[in-house]
Amino acid sequence: MFTADLSGLKESVEYEYRAVGNTSADGTTTGATTSFSTQKSGSAPVMNRFSVSEAGRPDPHAEVTVVWDVTDPDGDLAEVSISISNSTKGMTRTLDGSVVSDVDSFKIKSGDGEAFDVNFTVTSADGSTSDVKPVTA
Repeated sequence: MFTADLSGLKESVEYEYRAVGNTSADGTTTGATTSFSTQKSGSAPVMNRFSVSEAGRPDPHAEVTVVWDVTDPDGDLAEVSISISNSTKGMTRTLDGSVVSDVDSFKIKSGDGEAFDVNFTVTSADGSTSDVKPVTA
């Protein structure tokens, strides 16, 4: 039986492997060819912290602050997106790496006394994770 270490192969690539060996007494060679592809078995990102607060009172505007912290064991974070219902406020940011955190603030004019849903989504090459938190100004 023949075994090989294939750990250095690139992910999501088609490969062909051919093994040749001298197996007969007269010196002729025999062999076999096998085709296979590598598949990435990653995991979706993890949302470690996602908190929302409003600090606008007694201001006539809503001041929504989002504190977040995300990780991805595979190190392939791609994007984070925040949107706030009943407003045009939000943002999308490209990410890179395995650990990212930030604090984002949004001022919503004439939003005092209104209720908002803050939607948070983090995406990696292997999937996404989302959550929604309500806040009242």
